[in-house]
Amino acid sequence: LEPELQKARKSSFARCRNVSENLGAQEVVRQGLLLKKAGQGRHWQNRMVVLKPRYLYYLDEKILKGFVVLQNCSTFPAGRTEKKPLCFQIDQQGSTRSFKFEAKDQRELEQWVEAIEECTLLEETIPEVAPLGGSFAEPSNPNTLGDSRYEELMSVYTTEKIYLSNLEGIKSYRFNIQRENILFNQEGGEALTKLFGFIDDFFKLHAQLLPKIELATKDWPTNAFSIGRAFITALPTFQKYIAYAKEYSAARIFLTKSIDTNPNIKKLLESLQRKNSSEYDLTGLLSLPLNRVDRYCLLLQQYCDHTPSSEAEYENFTISLTSMTELSETLEGLISFEKSASEVYKVSKTIVNYPGELCKPGRSLLLSMGAGVLRPDEKSLAECYLFIFNDVLLVTTKKQLHIRDQYRFVDELWFYKCVLGESRADGIHLSHDGRSYLIKPSQMETARLHLGLADAIEDVGRKRQFGVPLGPIFEELEKANRDIPEWLEIAVGLVVSHYLKVEGIFRISARAEMLKKYRGELDQGKPVDMTKQTVDAHLACGLIKLWFREMPQKVIPDVLYNDLHGAVEMNEKAQKIAAYKTCLTKMPKFNLFLLQYVVSFVRVVGCYSEWSKMSKHNIAIVFGPNLLESPNPLDPGALQVVYKVLEEMMEYYDDLFLDVEKERMNRKRSKMQLVQEELEKNAAAREQMEQKQREFGVEEPGRVQSANFTSQVLKQGYLTKKGEVRRNWSTRWFVLKYNWLGYYKGPEDMNDVPKGSIVLRGCVFSPTGQRAFGFSLHDPRSNRTYQICAKNPQEYQEWCEAIQAAIKDVTA
Repeated sequence: LEPELQKARKSSFARCRNVSENLGAQEVVRQGLLLKKAGQGRHWQNRMVVLKPRYLYYLDEKILKGFVVLQNCSTFPAGRTEKKPLCFQIDQQGSTRSFKFEAKDQRELEQWVEAIEECTLLEETIPEVAPLGGSFAEPSNPNTLGDSRYEELMSVYTTEKIYLSNLEGIKSYRFNIQRENILFNQEGGEALTKLFGFIDDFFKLHAQLLPKIELATKDWPTNAFSIGRAFITALPTFQKYIAYAKEYSAARIFLTKSIDTNPNIKKLLESLQRKNSSEYDLTGLLSLPLNRVDRYCLLLQQYCDHTPSSEAEYENFTISLTSMTELSETLEGLISFEKSASEVYKVSKTIVNYPGELCKPGRSLLLSMGAGVLRPDEKSLAECYLFIFNDVLLVTTKKQLHIRDQYRFVDELWFYKCVLGESRADGIHLSHDGRSYLIKPSQMETARLHLGLADAIEDVGRKRQFGVPLGPIFEELEKANRDIPEWLEIAVGLVVSHYLKVEGIFRISARAEMLKKYRGELDQGKPVDMTKQTVDAHLACGLIKLWFREMPQKVIPDVLYNDLHGAVEMNEKAQKIAAYKTCLTKMPKFNLFLLQYVVSFVRVVGCYSEWSKMSKHNIAIVFGPNLLESPNPLDPGALQVVYKVLEEMMEYYDDLFLDVEKERMNRKRSKMQLVQEELEKNAAAREQMEQKQREFGVEEPGRVQSANFTSQVLKQGYLTKKGEVRRNWSTRWFVLKYNWLGYYKGPEDMNDVPKGSIVLRGCVFSPTGQRAFGFSLHDPRSNRTYQICAKNPQEYQEWCEAIQAAIKDVTA
């Protein structure tokens, strides 16, 4: 260790004695100065560590920074993992966090580990609540012993004081930065200014919340249940955390860029960090609000789990927990897309005259490159620069602009409206909403661009279910003669059939890893096993909520908000119903069908509130913001209107939606009748086709249970194919027969079921692929394009001729 650190240890010994005098009557087992690794800053700092039976405290001077409950903990040396030979680690059972400390020598390390093990409680009983605050006095109220609600409340109380101190530190940064006038006056500082404005709101919010939490801890259990009312009162202000998260990415980019390019700003921020004695720099402090809401969810969950439903305040806890959980999930989604949003934000600053909002949740940049573009209303190629996102292609140009890294917006092509054509010698052909475009990049970039467009169109146009506009979803449903996604009907059916009496339905969150797993499978178009054995109540409800919450445009169009607000304000029932009906007639047809379906569903859920503890009002809080977006999410009055709209739609369902329900059912019957007539009409043609297939010994691949049939093999051999999910290239044994192309892992597997197969009738063959000697085969039934390549020109020629002949034969 450095000599300065050793001097600090010696000079702190006297101060350590003073701290020990205030530790209360309980014996201090060991105390001393150690280095501790920060939980978020991930750097090491000096901390005064005080060990008592069952608890280990760490302090900065005389200020308590935190503590560790030594129950069922494991303590062991961790020198190898941290590359510090004198480091030891404390792991708490049931927690993912580890506490790491460093001693000054091997003897001290062994003494600390031995002392902590002696003070660790290994029984299953819950220990007394950790004494907090300035005096470290043990709790005298016997009602607090063994109550997990009180333990969680005390933990929140401690971290709330630290959080409020950090918010005050951010305000100190802003005061000094404004005084120096070297940061906010720069271009692009608007987002950082907004962030600091939100910090003022958060400081006021938590300054009011802290005394209420402190009162509950001091007067337990008399004021224990005031916490529910405190959070309900604060809910409108908590909504500002969403606005904060949306601005955070832009502010972080601006702050990072300013620090990198301006040495004066860097020097100022470093001096302010030293002055504040903070373990976080300004960037780290600004990230703290993004994770704060989760802490309150844990507290409210403890109250809901351990408070009898007969208590008068139980409903306040459930409403608070539901709203805070929704807020936490929304923040989690914004944080997960923060990195992608940073790239999108950088691009948005380089494009001028773009009429829409480029920075949206879920949007990410895939490619950017220069290319010649021939638009439908032009006669020659124009030199353009392309930005390919996961949902849209932006065409820009530098024409009439003389600023470096600045582009003028020209056109936008939404991928759910696009059909990708072949990559020919003259360029890549792309159709958007019936209009033809020709894109000609450099020869080196052609394959890369074609692949990127193919992946994006395939992802948006066919598979993705979450976070995409309702337009492409409804188009796919229309083709399948449906009006509700199949997986959504299955999930709703599970809830209605098995889970209506589950307590906490739509309030308790699903396991994050399971929610992510099922969402990923649905977005990839995979068949998902959704049964009572595989999907529990909270997972089914979590998927339903997530789908509605991530819609870019809500089911009820924003333009109807004012009309619906007027309907809510009406007192007479007849006028109210008439106003609601007028609003419903203005909705797009499929949006109306979906709204009727979900209102019918949540209405049924509300009828079982006696068991689920989810009244119609609670359901409206959960689902209302997912169906209708208020013009000002920070306005508590606007949120109340959203809640009231859904609540009244459930109440007046028969008057509002019975006619819609009948129309929807009649439409489905008409569709089924048309399908039946079409089947009967084509029965003769299908019989002829099946007869020809039987002559060749081939069945429809959809009916094939095994590839062990004896039809004539037209051609077979090894080819390389691009995967659909992993997108890597694999060598497969291809077999070509009449109206059928299948592939196996090797020729020895031909007696087994093939790895995949393609019905050739109706397929579109293209002799141009993404690799040398490559070709593509588009299957319109699955809307999938197979990318295949041979290993030499001779095999390429033979396979192209054989497949084209097979398609021509079956078409004829």
